[in-house]
Amino acid sequence: MDPVNTGLDLLPTDIWLKIVDEIIHSDSESEDESEALMNISSTCRAFRWLTLPLICSTLTIHTYVLDDSLIETWEKSERTPPSSAQMDREIQRLEFFSSSPIASYVRYLILCPWRQPPFESSWPLPATDIDFTDSLVHKFYQAVPRFQNAQSLECTDSDFDSFALQQISQLPKLKFMDLTNCNILPSAKAPVQLRINTLHFMHQAKSDTLLTLGVDRWLRVLDLSKLQELRVYPDRLVSFFFHGMGPTYPSDLNTLSRLFISVSARVLTQLPLLLSKTPGLRHLSISSWPSDFENRKRILETYQPPLISPTPNIEVYRGPYELLHIILPVTKSKSGKSQLHLPTLPLRRLYLNSLLLPSGEHFKLLHQSLSSPHYSLQLSGLTHFYAKVCSIEYDDVVEFCALLPVLQELSLEAMVNTQNVTRETFLDDLLTIPLSSSHMRSLAINWTTNNSVDYVVSKHKQVQTQLVKRFPLLEKLWLCDWRRAALLWHRSVPGREISMVYETGTHASKINEAIDARLIFFSTAM
Repeated sequence: MDPVNTGLDLLPTDIWLKIVDEIIHSDSESEDESEALMNISSTCRAFRWLTLPLICSTLTIHTYVLDDSLIETWEKSERTPPSSAQMDREIQRLEFFSSSPIASYVRYLILCPWRQPPFESSWPLPATDIDFTDSLVHKFYQAVPRFQNAQSLECTDSDFDSFALQQISQLPKLKFMDLTNCNILPSAKAPVQLRINTLHFMHQAKSDTLLTLGVDRWLRVLDLSKLQELRVYPDRLVSFFFHGMGPTYPSDLNTLSRLFISVSARVLTQLPLLLSKTPGLRHLSISSWPSDFENRKRILETYQPPLISPTPNIEVYRGPYELLHIILPVTKSKSGKSQLHLPTLPLRRLYLNSLLLPSGEHFKLLHQSLSSPHYSLQLSGLTHFYAKVCSIEYDDVVEFCALLPVLQELSLEAMVNTQNVTRETFLDDLLTIPLSSSHMRSLAINWTTNNSVDYVVSKHKQVQTQLVKRFPLLEKLWLCDWRRAALLWHRSVPGREISMVYETGTHASKINEAIDARLIFFSTAM
């Protein structure tokens, strides 16, 4: 039995500490020396069998050195070759991981090679600039077929030749590739097909020509008919990735179920056609709009949806509420009458922010829009709802929740610097919120008050106790006034609960701690 497949890698750290503690302490008084030695030896062998596959599950090879002082400033850092001692250590690590039986434990491959010059200054990079015969990169690809259980390959700033592509194609279990600024060299002529189900693709080349060439070459080696998840960033790259989409596009993305993109004006006009080419799409995430406010406003004012648009069966939408009409389309017929297109599958999860308002929209306006006849019928099956807002009125929350009979998770959150999100009595009102006690599992609310930190901490605990009693299935609770304090409560199993208080008004570091903890337990945060 493979320890990785048993889920042992998911055990929390405190459990592993207890396991190690039990191994270290043996009952020497009840055993003679030989028996104790045999027991300890058996335990160590078992522990090695358990942990070695977990320790060796990821192979990371670094073949360049970055200037760490520039990383946090996001400046373009110079890359220098590693020293001979560093190179020797990398080679030794590669030899160890590619040996038997260690190679069979490797699930994740990560390659971050150094090269000169940087890719922006001259690309394509001639093959003669890199000694593929003696380089660590070449040694890495020589060893790749030994990792027959590898499921993931992550590459940053890498050039792929025919040999590299051929070696990767020999990984039978490879399902995931994360490519950042990666190019296929012009000399690569190998007719390989990479059959993966998840692709994360990002490229930051400044030249449109380089982007077009780079994307086209990858599209030729990827079997698009197998893709289930696709992430493409930044927004200008999305246009190039889908620029050929249309009647002559090589393949519909029939199996694609999850799409994560950042969009520009050009991509927005292509989005309905893209949705028509992805009939199996169930999860759509849109982010990273251009920063210029007037440009965003102009795009929304001038964009006209097509007369006949696809009716996507989106179950999860994460993105600007201003684009919600694209996935819940209400189009006009030739007679000028509005026609509601109902998807076959209902929308289940909705995570909304605002295109024009970085701090979020007033919940009142969101409620008015989503309660309209155009949307309310399509939202009745929502189980998860998240919105970034700048103000909340309790009466609007009551009316909105009445439209969502099976809601399980509700998050109404404001940015750290948002002032006067709610009235003083909001938490008291929250105790009577009309949510189903047989469905509610997660609640995250931001509010504001002018009272002291001690009052807020006490109020949070009081409300937590009452909400947990009212919603027996509740697993997660987040109550926060960024100017005062935040409370995070989590129940993993009955009887095992954690409750943490963060005095967010005292120091910026406390805010960061609260945000980090929030992200661990609440995946809805955007």
